[in-house]
Amino acid sequence: MFILGCNNTTKEIDRLNLNFEKWKNDSFSCKNERCDIGDSIIKYKRKFIGLDSLEVVGYLGKPDVRYSDGDYSYYIAPNYHCGIANIDSGAVIIVVEFNWLHRVCSIGKAGEW
Repeated sequence: MFILGCNNTTKEIDRLNLNFEKWKNDSFSCKNERCDIGDSIIKYKRKFIGLDSLEVVGYLGKPDVRYSDGDYSYYIAPNYHCGIANIDSGAVIIVVEFNWLHRVCSIGKAGEW
């Protein structure tokens, strides 16, 4: 028997009332509008565990960087992609790692593992 239904994880994420449209409209964080949302994503990262890659894109949009192993990264502070001179090269990044089933297995800021 196969049962279709809403994913409880997505319901929990929806209840966070994060402005994912604002996030998606700030590619590479060039408008510097992702920081607060990024902090919330890290704070509630357990709620994202188990999402598939399409669900992640539904919330966070197309990744700023997609790695060859299928993992995604999103900038949460302005960086060299924005064309701003003298920008810190150590930009803050959220990395979304997927397991072999293409489901989120971890989320964190780059270098925090």
